[in-house]
Formats: sequence, C-alpha cells, structure tokens
Amino acid sequence: GDSLLIFSDAISSSVTTAGNMERILSFKPDDTTNGDWMNYPLLIDLFRAAGYRTYWLSNQERTGIWSNCSGAMSSRADEIVYAGCDSSEDAFLLRYDEVLLPYLRAAVKDTASAKFIGMHLLGSHTSYANRFPPERRHFTGSDVMRIASHRKWMTDAKARTVADYDNSIRYTDSIVCEAIRLVRNSDRPGLLVYFSDHGEHVYDSRDFVGRDIGCADVPFVVFVNDAYREAYPGMVERLKGAIDKPISTANIIHPLMTLTGVRYPYYNAENDFLSPQFVVRKRYVDEKLLK
Repeated sequence: GDSLLIFSDAISSSVTTAGNMERILSFKPDDTTNGDWMNYPLLIDLFRAAGYRTYWLSNQERTGIWSNCSGAMSSRADEIVYAGCDSSEDAFLLRYDEVLLPYLRAAVKDTASAKFIGMHLLGSHTSYANRFPPERRHFTGSDVMRIASHRKWMTDAKARTVADYDNSIRYTDSIVCEAIRLVRNSDRPGLLVYFSDHGEHVYDSRDFVGRDIGCADVPFVVFVNDAYREAYPGMVERLKGAIDKPISTANIIHPLMTLTGVRYPYYNAENDFLSPQFVVRKRYVDEKLLK
C-alpha cells in the first residue's frame, strides 16, 4: 500500500559509482568543485556517534582499479562484509547480489537497540548477462526486437544486450523486494531507502551503450514498516509530501538524519527534502549544472 513511497524526480550527482559514493557517504554536497570527501564528516561515523550499530554490506570490490572510495568511507562500520571479492583484479567477480541476503537477514535480526545497515549492490554493472543467474533470464532478444525494431541501429545482438540489461534490473528488483520483506516483517520500527547511483544508456535513443548525463535520473524509493508508521505517523506524511520534489542523492545524509532522529551540527535543512526549509535549487551532475 502507501508504505512504499516512489519519488518522481531524483537524480544522482555523478554517472560514476565513485563520484556518487563520496557524496552519498559524507556531507559533501553535489555542487562543490573543490574539497575532497575526506574533508567532510562521514555517514557511518555519524550513526556510530549516535549509538547505532553500523553495517556495510557490499557486493562491490574493496580495492583495485575499478574500486571507489566507499571502502575507506565505510571502514569504521561495526560489521563489514565484502561478499563479492576484495579487489577488482580478482578473476572471480561473478557473485550475484543475492550473496548479501544472508548477511542482511542476520543484521535485521541483530538485537542492537538501533542499527544502520548500508547495502551496496553490484546491480547492472557490465556485463549485464553476468549480473543475474541464468535461470532468472526472463526477457529475450526477440522480446526486445518486437518492440524496438524501429530503432534503425538495433540488431539481434544488441537486442540481446538490452534484454540482459532488463533482466539485470528485474533481478535487482527481486533483491530489493526481499530486503523490503525483511523490514516489513520486523516488529521494530524500520525503514528502507533504495536508490541507484546511476543508470545506463543501452541503445535507447541512439547506437550507444554507456553513460551520459541522461543516466543521472535514478529510482528512489522509501519503504516504512507498520511499527515505524505507528511510532512516527508525522514522518510518513512528510515523506508523502516530498515525493515530487526535485532531489539529489548527494544530499541523502540530511533526510536520513530526519528519518532517524539523529542530530549533528552539519545538518542543513535547506538540503533536506523532508524539511519545511528545503530549498529547490539547481542540481549538479559530475559538477556540471543539470540543464
């Protein structure tokens, strides 16, 4: 029902994972062109200082040529799991995101008085066919050709790539669904915030696979369970009132503080879409103004 709130105008602050993570996991805003993430207080430290037991569950690599700063930024979490591999140079990068679910179940069951659980999926990073188990293949190239054959650049091989991308999204949906189920079934107040750090362009409007500024539009959903709704009815109303606001995931730390009641001097109500003082402002992607 209305426990799942789907936001209509969320963008990421970068089309790279690294560019996003340094803002998602710290107070670094989207429009800053100077200053590094290590100059800002970190999300994990904020929740630890507030007495939360903190978890960082990742299916991405901790180090290596493709890695991002999230390894360092989450290194002080109480529980850290790198389920996929330690380095992007590891040959074995093929662990499906479901590998994180047992760790998530254990974290949800943990009896700590307050918990912050960060879960970093591999999602749809290339190559798409490697991001879901073969038995979860639902869409085929011929499905895509039926609806996209008018795209003059489309071939059978490209249609298979599109289908595999769609399959990887569908698979991610199933992981998020399971995470929501765990929160829903908990008798303690809990909420889940899910968003993607970037999209991918897969032969949509031209003969191109990769990322451009158009890939900054991202899904952003919040799920609140019954116990949270009963404990904080006003917060659910504030969430409902915010679903069409233009937001950037770079500023997620501010509404997370509001949703959890955590306080910190760096909090800025103008960056918090749940605050009456929220300011709609121009948004940046990779430090370029979004048109």
